Amino acid sequence: MAKEKRPDHSKKFAVGTAVAGLLGIAGAAAYSPIYRRYYDAEVMHYSSAKAVYLFGFIIAASLLAALLTAVVLRKNLSRSPSELGMSGASRFFRFLSGFLFVGLFIYALVKGGWASESVYDKVSLWLMPFVGISMVVGTTSLRKKWVGCLTSLLPVIWTGVLVFGYYFSRADLPINSPEKNLTNVVIAALLLFLLSESRDCLDDLNPVLCIFSTVSAAFVAGTVSIARIVMHFACGLDHPTLIVNILFLSMALCAAARIPDVASALKEKPIDVLDELLNGGGESEETAAGEAEDAPAEAEDAEEAGDAADGSPNGDE
Repeated sequence: MAKEKRPDHSKKFAVGTAVAGLLGIAGAAAYSPIYRRYYDAEVMHYSSAKAVYLFGFIIAASLLAALLTAVVLRKNLSRSPSELGMSGASRFFRFLSGFLFVGLFIYALVKGGWASESVYDKVSLWLMPFVGISMVVGTTSLRKKWVGCLTSLLPVIWTGVLVFGYYFSRADLPINSPEKNLTNVVIAALLLFLLSESRDCLDDLNPVLCIFSTVSAAFVAGTVSIARIVMHFACGLDHPTLIVNILFLSMALCAAARIPDVASALKEKPIDVLDELLNGGGESEETAAGEAEDAPAEAEDAEEAGDAADGSPNGDE
């Protein structure tokens, strides 16, 4: 019998990722000239609301495209049990991100970053080396062990601290500033991606969260961070700081490197772990259903054989 061909859902993923990527790049490209022309540094706000809506709408469309892709493919991500393979590119960028966290922590200490009066700045600063170690541990064989599982939560905590820090702090920007809101969108995208990576370490990967967070972190957080790094040197943008934007970009590159891993998993047939356990080690639903249908027939055959034995001469004796 010819082997049944499995559907390749990676093509749908490629299309959705391409749409989200193009929108994310377009949004970041529109954000840069709009900031230069309409942002008023004195009032810390834009002079044109329509300009803000323009790049905000494009970035929101990129997030929507990533979400729709995740919803469409929610049942097609291969899980065995709920695990993604890690390519060499993923390991490289995770190691690079860990190196940047440790290196920029030392640089911040030398430049006096430890003297900040903000509690959130101090906590996020002193968490940086531990986040770096966590990113490096994620590239080793300890990833699935208790050490990797525990340390995988450190990047999530770091981004969570930044969310509270940027939202409640009014030292640099007012609470309703579009720049602050855009920063929180970037952090939220990275937070979801890091949470998905942590769940992968715990063998509890969620397909929708994985696809949406990976694509949005790469093409929203990544593209905006690139634009802000360029604008830091071009027009003096300093929110967030250059160090934070570089760290955001490093994590976005980790997400971009995971996209081929997700595409590879979508080429495989999904595995229902619960059914595998109930059916005794990987029997398919069709096989289990066939055995259930054959069971009554086997019982009837056994009963007829017993009646025939009772009617024989040996049975009369």
